[in-house]
Amino acid sequence: MYNISIIGNMPSINSKYGLNTRTKKLYLNPKYRDYKNRVSAMFKSKYPLQVPYKGNVHVKIFMRTKKDIDNVIKPTLDGLNGYAYVDDRQITKLEVERLQYVDVEGITVGITEVE
Repeated sequence: MYNISIIGNMPSINSKYGLNTRTKKLYLNPKYRDYKNRVSAMFKSKYPLQVPYKGNVHVKIFMRTKKDIDNVIKPTLDGLNGYAYVDDRQITKLEVERLQYVDVEGITVGITEVE
């Protein structure tokens, strides 16, 4: 089982892409990219020798935020792709619980491989 906690501002999936008004092309929002990289780095620092789960996984998330929880979980799950599991398509059960908000946003994720 893997467990990680990330403290700080979490971007919404709604901000994943921006539009370049000059070229009319979409780009990956730097805040989204930076958060995703922070999640990946946090996982790699805690579990440096682990290989991603290859089977189905269950994910349990506890978060402290005022944002819509359905918009915040995707950036976190994307950051764990290739590290905790090969791809987030392996998630067969996802539980999310919002805890009482305090001054700082944060998220704790538990990942378990299932047979």
